[in-house]
Amino acid sequence: MTKAMASCGDACLECHAACRRTIKFCLRKSGRHSDARRLMRLTECAALCDACAEFCVDDSPECVPVCDATSKVCGDVARDLERFDEPEMRACARACLDCARACRGVVEQVPA
Repeated sequence: MTKAMASCGDACLECHAACRRTIKFCLRKSGRHSDARRLMRLTECAALCDACAEFCVDDSPECVPVCDATSKVCGDVARDLERFDEPEMRACARACLDCARACRGVVEQVPA
């Protein structure tokens, strides 16, 4: 496992936890926070981050495409959450952006 993969795995686990916390926060807040599409994307992001961390830790040959997909989903979720002012939403957006960046680091290591 490369250093980039290890960093990616750590960032994915943090993002997974942040998304799970944010889902609970959104459900408690209700209203626009609990929009079905937002909750679905947070759930997908959490699941994908969990899977991506496993691929990285296992040094799987499929790590790169999983990291690529994870980077895209995390970026989408971050953009959605950045529109909110609450610290809980902003913290998850930061975790998603950090994860997206770490995943891109793995993808960019592979020669074209």
